Amino acid sequence: MSTEWSIPEPDKPDKSRLTALEIEDYEQDIQLRKGLVAKVWLLCVVSSGFIGCLALIKGFCPIFALSDTVFVAMITGVVTESLGILAIVARYLFPQYKKPTRS
Repeated sequence: MSTEWSIPEPDKPDKSRLTALEIEDYEQDIQLRKGLVAKVWLLCVVSSGFIGCLALIKGFCPIFALSDTVFVAMITGVVTESLGILAIVARYLFPQYKKPTRS
């Protein structure tokens, strides 16, 4: 009497299904990144516009008193914030690693 033990092979994944899932993943990443870029760009434009409006009000409205040092600090803060956010978004859009591919 012979008893052979064999380990069943696991089901092999369908390569076309994996490819379709990977394509869908990449498409979702692209859509998410496009939306993120638009929102960050809008944030930078609005904050720069706010500083521009403050500069106009400061220049043409004598009632609005804002010292030069405070105004320069506000401009510096907005520029630093905008550059920081853009740097973070750029690192997200162009990562240093590649997604692992399934074989």
